[in-house]
Amino acid sequence: MPEYLLQILKAFPLEAEPPKLPKIKKQLISANSPYLRTPLCNKYYIEANEIRLGIQCTECQKYGMKRIKKSWQCAGCGHRDRQAHKLALREYFSLIDTHITNQAFREWCGVESSSVAKRLLAQFDLETSGESKAWKYSLKKKEK
Repeated sequence: MPEYLLQILKAFPLEAEPPKLPKIKKQLISANSPYLRTPLCNKYYIEANEIRLGIQCTECQKYGMKRIKKSWQCAGCGHRDRQAHKLALREYFSLIDTHITNQAFREWCGVESSSVAKRLLAQFDLETSGESKAWKYSLKKKEK
């Protein structure tokens, strides 16, 4: 088969112009559009109340870490993690919605205090919208 293909190429040489890379680059950049990520619950028609709430322990994988003295502590194994809420927030944006409120964050992570939730949300580079109690936090859109 390879010999046959070589014979065809010799009989009919390629006459096309080589591609102009700068022109192709311009076309790709002009046609580029940002990827709009749809939360998985919307995409697969999963109800949000079917998802397990709480912070998952990175050691024993159980849910239900509690916030104790500026750290998350697992009730099962006793493991402590100061940054456990970061993974939970990423899961929320991937699964539930593209934005989150202070109240939704408290329900999702099991935080009782709204001021603690506000401080935890302030650790992230999130875009805010709304006013005072109606603030919504969302991931910043990447610029071209």
